[in-house]
Amino acid sequence: MLRRTRADQVKEVYSRLFERYPDAQTIADASKEELEQILYPLGLKWRTPAFQLVARETKEKYGGRVPTTREELRTLPGIGEYVAGAVLSIAYGKKEWIVDSNIVRLFRRYFGLETSREGRRDKHVIEIAKIYASGRNPRKANLAILDFAALVCTPRNPKHNECPLRKDCQYFLSELHNVSIESDKQHSVPRLRFYI
Repeated sequence: MLRRTRADQVKEVYSRLFERYPDAQTIADASKEELEQILYPLGLKWRTPAFQLVARETKEKYGGRVPTTREELRTLPGIGEYVAGAVLSIAYGKKEWIVDSNIVRLFRRYFGLETSREGRRDKHVIEIAKIYASGRNPRKANLAILDFAALVCTPRNPKHNECPLRKDCQYFLSELHNVSIESDKQHSVPRLRFYI
């Protein structure tokens, strides 16, 4: 549901959908019209058939049980690396990485990384994400990084004054350097620390 859609837009639709259809089996058996009516506020008409297709595949291949490995999840239509990692990390609490454009932006800015146009596929970005997902609570770590990127390290006008990471952030330091040259001191790239 979150594809190309903000979380605040999805919240109400999510509640209505899973109140009416609590599992993959009921979604697979639902009428297309009923699903379209619930999903309509999100736009993008392709969502309804995509939802039903993944629900049917889950029902047929896995007996209605959502797969618990990245490999199994990736066999489902429309499930890429991000969705697979999010399901495993957030729903199952597994030490699985997730990378979307927001996480790429955060890593690029904080660490001063160079990334390709498809940064979410860059091996060095994925390796960093794997490190953060390997801690004792990958669900909280991944959600913290996602929330931080969405609320503080925003695409336009990042909230530097609210950022607890700014003293080590390569982007902030370069912006500061552009405004006022106070020091020629080299800054090493430290660890990104989220206190959960």
